[in-house]
Amino acid sequence: MTAVDDKLKALGVDGNPRTLSGFTTDLCNIPAFGLYDIFNYLLCSRADYDRRKLKAYKSFEDYRLFSDGHVECLEVKENASSPVCIFRKKVCPTQKDKTYLKKPTYDVWLIIDNPDGEVKLA
Repeated sequence: MTAVDDKLKALGVDGNPRTLSGFTTDLCNIPAFGLYDIFNYLLCSRADYDRRKLKAYKSFEDYRLFSDGHVECLEVKENASSPVCIFRKKVCPTQKDKTYLKKPTYDVWLIIDNPDGEVKLA
């Protein structure tokens, strides 16, 4: 069992977020969260992020990529066994036709606390 598996289990998520069922594209009831929730997660919970990497962040790049169609299949699932929401999406690479694993998209997931929007795991 990996550290990510342990964290998923602690959050009450049974299984890999990429393969769970019960997701919807209806985003009407998602908790409010934003850039600072993601910033806090990266800065406080990830050892591989530091000030230099955060300074290199391109402002509003994420919204531009979304509006340009790089984010596909955005879905959400409320978790019945704990107060978290699981988001998953497919993200097209911006520089090449395929990912470094030779796939057409990156499979991305994010778990946030419901209702406060704190990023718990990604």
